[in-house]
Amino acid sequence: MKTIYTFICAAVIVIVLLLSNDSITSRNNLSNFSEDTDYKEGEIIVMFKSPEDAVSFTRNYSSINLSVKEELVKDMNIYLFQYDIQKSNSVDALLSVMRSDKVAIAQFNHYFKERVVIPNDTRFAEQWDKNNTGQTGGTPDADIDAPEAWDISTGGTTVFGDTIVVAIVDGGQQIDHQDLNTWRNWAEIPANGIDDDNNGYIDDINGWNAGSNNGTIPANQHGTHCAGIAGAKGNNNLGVAGVNWNVKTMPGGLRFGD
Repeated sequence: MKTIYTFICAAVIVIVLLLSNDSITSRNNLSNFSEDTDYKEGEIIVMFKSPEDAVSFTRNYSSINLSVKEELVKDMNIYLFQYDIQKSNSVDALLSVMRSDKVAIAQFNHYFKERVVIPNDTRFAEQWDKNNTGQTGGTPDADIDAPEAWDISTGGTTVFGDTIVVAIVDGGQQIDHQDLNTWRNWAEIPANGIDDDNNGYIDDINGWNAGSNNGTIPANQHGTHCAGIAGAKGNNNLGVAGVNWNVKTMPGGLRFGD
């Protein structure tokens, strides 16, 4: 476990709420802060509202020997401060700094342990684009950091709970592929020659073939491959893992030239 300068985390949300209402920056919140112990005692990360002389700022807190330990992000006015833990407990030190009208956000310097999610898909080890360990002779970590992202979310729905559908504009796709979650238009009745949902397309059950102007989707190999990159089912002990494990793919078959 190591210390990292984490100023984008859940603690920031708590602090922003406190800053927005001085009346609750008191006893009601002391217990909340006291429950948070996963941080480096004696250190506080501060983001100022505007460029600030950090050294001059510390003079207002001489009672706790506040000093600048490091300038973290100059363009964002973010600094790491340290104080004497013999002269103040962590909660009081943090709250006193937060009360300054020059401070936009302040929080403890939390410990951070990198977390990753590795799916059990049988060919995931081959997907260097998702997680490059140099397995094909390439550059380790030359990837999209998918396992790190999957620790946050594996997809499927938006933050509002809506189903995510990705349109794959290609030559079509194998709509019954076992490793794909192909989109289905449940408002359309198959093969009845009627535009049941009145969207301008007849029998568009799984997508639309713009080349032949109908709902017949070719089982195109390239389109299936692209659909898998975007949304192959993840962690299902089969094939590969898509960027979004649970997304639905809507195929579109196109005819290029002849």
